[in-house]
Amino acid sequence: MIDYNGMIDYNGWIEVGMHIDPDEGSLDDSDLKRFLEEIKPLISKFNNYSNRLIEYKQISWMTVYHICGLHNHASSYLDDLIELFKTIGEKAPGSFGLLYVRLSEDPVYWNKYRVFRLAKGVLTEHEDTLLSPCIPIIES
Repeated sequence: MIDYNGMIDYNGWIEVGMHIDPDEGSLDDSDLKRFLEEIKPLISKFNNYSNRLIEYKQISWMTVYHICGLHNHASSYLDDLIELFKTIGEKAPGSFGLLYVRLSEDPVYWNKYRVFRLAKGVLTEHEDTLLSPCIPIIES
């Protein structure tokens, strides 16, 4: 659990894949239906928050979640985001994606994004070099 209750700005996406090995098969309808039912409780948590977007789309053969938001008081919100990414990775280990998080009132992370990468079912944190330091790269 992350102890933080300031401003949070986040943007991310996950492409869902049930298998790491492409020879094991792709995401079929029964796998997808089961997966969506299993993560529905986590997704519904985000419906209680304002100032957010969580969108599921199936485009051709791709199944994608987009998520973004801006909140004044993060409290458990970051924990919920991390839990969502980890759970999707566990239930669909072929999934991959990125989550960019900025905690603008945090004494350590105020001027940089934290990047969480989901790949092969594992969520890891990385330093951002594209948008950080936020001042001067994207702000004054």
